[in-house]
Amino acid sequence: MVGLGVFFIALTLLASFLYWRGRLFETRWILWTFVFAVVGAMAANQLGWVAAEVGRQPWIVQPPMVRDAGGAPVLDSDGHVQWATAPVVLDDGTPAERVAGLRTSDGVSEVVTSGQVLGSMVMFGLLYGLLLVLWLYVLNNKIQAGPGGEHTKPSLREGDLLHAAGSRVDSTGSLTGTGE
Repeated sequence: MVGLGVFFIALTLLASFLYWRGRLFETRWILWTFVFAVVGAMAANQLGWVAAEVGRQPWIVQPPMVRDAGGAPVLDSDGHVQWATAPVVLDDGTPAERVAGLRTSDGVSEVVTSGQVLGSMVMFGLLYGLLLVLWLYVLNNKIQAGPGGEHTKPSLREGDLLHAAGSRVDSTGSLTGTGE
């Protein structure tokens, strides 16, 4: 995800340089790269989500780590991070110590059925499929139409700004049109 982000920044800087030099729309390879870079942006989005979800396992809610006086995490004899514990009262009323956090295995809903999960996944799949078809249609129309107008670097000649400002003056000599 980070690598793709750096690639997009570099690609945009290169395209900006080519635009500044007036050669962007004649450099077909970079235009084609932008067409296919959209897939990379979607991949970076999904890879970031996967990294966030897989990286937090086995926790849904990360518990606080036990830290020493210097702020470094305390490790056990196996080299694993020590997690802070919280007092918990068990169902039978006996006190116990439990890691403060929510493990993935404890986050499973007892109310939502597997059919409901499947139905929502199918619904979202259809919705995103329709959005993909719409996006491809609009993108294809934009690509087929091509860039509109002349793509040259705008230039200001001496007097252009004064002429533009002068055309805004009303009969009273005011730029705002309020006569003040």
